Amino acid sequence: MGMFSQIKGLAREMAKTLKGGSGGSSLRKRAPEHKIIHWREKKQTLFGVRPHITRKELQKTFEKLPDNIPHIGKFSKEERLKIIEELYPQKEVGTFVTPSEYNRGIRMLKKKLRRTGNLRERQEIRTKIKLLEHLKGEQNEK
Repeated sequence: MGMFSQIKGLAREMAKTLKGGSGGSSLRKRAPEHKIIHWREKKQTLFGVRPHITRKELQKTFEKLPDNIPHIGKFSKEERLKIIEELYPQKEVGTFVTPSEYNRGIRMLKKKLRRTGNLRERQEIRTKIKLLEHLKGEQNEK
């Protein structure tokens, strides 16, 4: 009788899974679309989950940007590369740029902005800050 009861138990479980009971999750019906939770995709940032990027990657990123960036301003390729050389010189930073060094460059520009009295220079510095923050990905999160 022991073997017969085991077979009966297996038959019951199989019947539950075919009916969509608690036994099997593979045969469950899909939930209505409005009840399904869609996870947001991770925002694309300059660093992503990496602890650092190389200077060459940073230069390529700046080179690939269009000349006119909406809501930020116009920068030629030479101007963008000059920003990198000003803020992240090879002697100070080395071959890798970390997020803290990238933020330090933004902070240096903000200090320069406070000290500058000339309105034209202030506007140029503001657009540089906007460009760097846009690349970092902060502007997308706000």
